[in-house]
Amino acid sequence: MKQTLYCEIKFLTDFFDHRPRLEVENPFSEDSSVEIWKKYRDMILKNADIKLDVKPETFFNTNNPFINMLKKKKGDGEIQIKFNKFPVYFKEEMSHSFIFLADSIKARQTEDDYGMICISSENYMEHAGFLFSTETFCSIDENTNWDILKAFKHPCHSIIIIDNYILSKPEEVLKESIMAILLALLPEKLNKRNFSISIYTVKPVKRNTMADDEYNELMETVMDRKSIVENTIKAIRKPYKIDVSIKWSRSQHDRSLLTNYCLFDSGYGFVLEEKEKKKGTSLHINRITQPQVLQAIILLKDRIQTRYPNASARQLNWSQKKWNSKR
Repeated sequence: MKQTLYCEIKFLTDFFDHRPRLEVENPFSEDSSVEIWKKYRDMILKNADIKLDVKPETFFNTNNPFINMLKKKKGDGEIQIKFNKFPVYFKEEMSHSFIFLADSIKARQTEDDYGMICISSENYMEHAGFLFSTETFCSIDENTNWDILKAFKHPCHSIIIIDNYILSKPEEVLKESIMAILLALLPEKLNKRNFSISIYTVKPVKRNTMADDEYNELMETVMDRKSIVENTIKAIRKPYKIDVSIKWSRSQHDRSLLTNYCLFDSGYGFVLEEKEKKKGTSLHINRITQPQVLQAIILLKDRIQTRYPNASARQLNWSQKKWNSKR
């Protein structure tokens, strides 16, 4: 799957003309400006769907080594290039896109307005720590909490949490975990759109052996927990509106949290009781600059939004055993 990049042609020429020089850097250091520049270069030149701000004739008449390389890559079919795609209209289908602008002030303002990662030839080092970090794993235990997610904070405008058992957790643990996760990841500004938070979980299903009163009591508890989560999120004070939805979904094996640019997987989920913290769990961090991650995010979003009228046997077994233990 190709990564969509909205690029001003002036960014591309500036990016090449102002590239760092090997003689002032340690070329063997992975976090040197030379190595980071190369990672952005490869991001643009390899398997990208590039949308430019100029007409085709302007692009093909531009004589710059980097533009000439793009022409060759386009001719070889390695990348796609479309023209006259500015101004950018920030629609939902471009949620995972990157924007490359020549003006660093405009790039910063666009991030603050829309929750999109916007890169300029002057500020590209700022985002490198998140986009190209080799850190893909950390442990969560009784000595850590979800503040650890602050290390991975980045511009975004949506969060999706997928967890079969999230509404079965005790009230205080539920509130504490949800609040800590969101305060760690929510942006400080979002001037021109609302922030979207969606939670997908499994609806308990009535088994043949359950009495109607028992199932009604179970569902009352579920809906109470649902209200607790909604009210906890609505209590967060940010200078923008937060839209909240909790939806029933098919059962998912993994417990995941998605932003526009990252997929987090947690072994025991994102709402942890003390006994789970004592056992310890693992948090995997997958950025969409890593191979196959964008495709994985798209497929996961597709699966959770598909309606399944009948629960699986596993869901049926869980709905009685899991919830009965929480009553």
